[in-house]
Amino acid sequence: MTAVLALRMVLAQGGKVEWDPSGKPHLRIPPSAHLLIRPHRDSIREILRRAAVLREQALRFIPKGLPMPPLALPEHQGGDGCLSCGAGVSEGHSRCAVCAMAITVALQDLRYPWSWRGGGAEQPLENPAHRSVRIQDTEWAEDGAQDGAQDRAQDRAQDRAEDG
Repeated sequence: MTAVLALRMVLAQGGKVEWDPSGKPHLRIPPSAHLLIRPHRDSIREILRRAAVLREQALRFIPKGLPMPPLALPEHQGGDGCLSCGAGVSEGHSRCAVCAMAITVALQDLRYPWSWRGGGAEQPLENPAHRSVRIQDTEWAEDGAQDGAQDRAQDRAQDRAEDG
């Protein structure tokens, strides 16, 4: 089992990444998952380190509703391979599994601002980083896409209730 898979399993079992005000991630895990992550502790720390760096970049764009460029680690010098770190990737993938998971963690609770009323965008702005995660792991993205649709439906219902 890889660290990426172990982290996905922990999150699926109710684990959560929480962000402190300084932008540092903290992994909260259910008691049943401690044994699952123990062998991958250092690799999961690396995923969380990358997530913090990528989240900091994303926060420059998302709150303002600006299109977000591809997120990349500062040590990435460009070239072929993963868009975020430069590591080798499988055919048809744009990011390595570690960076794809880091982006998922970094962006999990961030939303682009949009308006459900006339005069503004009726749909959320396109987020290129999400597209990369979907390419990397279709099953994971489908779950996230369904959650996003539910969130948007709840937001619309709440807006209607507030408008009377």
